[in-house]
Amino acid sequence: MENHLLWEKSATETTASRAHTNYWNLYAEPKLEYALPKWNFVLGMPLSYYHYDLGNTLHSQRSTLFAPILDIYWHATPRLDISLSGRIAPRPYEMGKCYSEVILTDYRTFQKGYGAYGLPESKSVHGTLAYKHTPSEFFANLNVFRSWRNQPFVESQVFDGNYLIRSYEHRPTDSRSWLLLGGVSKGIGLVKGFLSLDLAYSLSDMTLLAGDTPVDYKHSSGYARLDANGQMCSWLDFDYQLTAGFSELKSNIQPYELYDNWEHILNLTVLPVKDLAFQLTGEYYHNKIVAGTYKNMLMADARLSYTWKSWEGSLSATNLLNEKQYGYNLHDGLASVACFQKLRGRSFLVGIRWSK
Repeated sequence: MENHLLWEKSATETTASRAHTNYWNLYAEPKLEYALPKWNFVLGMPLSYYHYDLGNTLHSQRSTLFAPILDIYWHATPRLDISLSGRIAPRPYEMGKCYSEVILTDYRTFQKGYGAYGLPESKSVHGTLAYKHTPSEFFANLNVFRSWRNQPFVESQVFDGNYLIRSYEHRPTDSRSWLLLGGVSKGIGLVKGFLSLDLAYSLSDMTLLAGDTPVDYKHSSGYARLDANGQMCSWLDFDYQLTAGFSELKSNIQPYELYDNWEHILNLTVLPVKDLAFQLTGEYYHNKIVAGTYKNMLMADARLSYTWKSWEGSLSATNLLNEKQYGYNLHDGLASVACFQKLRGRSFLVGIRWSK
């Protein structure tokens, strides 16, 4: 059994309101562990006391937070491990949002702080599975997260011309989310490499205010990534990666939106003679911008290097096809934002490096 008793103090000045704020925190972290031949149980019982001085508007606030954690580990076989954990986690007040004025956070977004006092609380369950068979070079893993969150504030967003104004209203609201992560990999002896597949999926069910109207919405996103690497022959190495992703938004006030994207990346390394290496990288992107419109882009880089004793000389070329702009779309709350980034044009670099 372990126990930690700590004291913490902090003071800040909120830039937006010029109000001096500070808090002090006293907390204990008792922990109980129990082990069996193939099992391990850990019970944590953190207890925290917070005292906040939040300036002239919110005055002093006090909170006592109890956040129990239970972790269970099972070493099922020499190849299989399974774990399950659950926790209740009341969270301290976010001092960085303790202001009532509106501040500019980027070129198109204004943000207003809480302007009130309230503490969020979350509950979560997390399960993991890990399998390995080293002689056959086979590995697999799975992570599943489920969480429930109670918020004292609901986020509000309003468009004013080209600007988005975000704020918080003191109104209790609930949200739920899923997160799934998994992967499988297998060694391929023929090419002295690996073939792997990684998957990710997230789903959030939340509420926010659009003007004065509560809006329930669901946002889900995910990707599947296939990666193959190895050695085709003694002088040629390869690494190919294919990724397919999506972002989906459903709400009761606007049409259903789905954005998908594809990404191909190929790396080739050629070793024609000793000490001479040629590397070629190709990338292809296929991103949905709006309904029926996609941004397609092909990128290519190359590098030639020669090593002699402690010296290396290299010649690199980037953006060989001289692409000018990269574009993609993302969901931010109820907003759908098309993003475009300017790219540096075709460039060349000559390098000389010496190392001991």
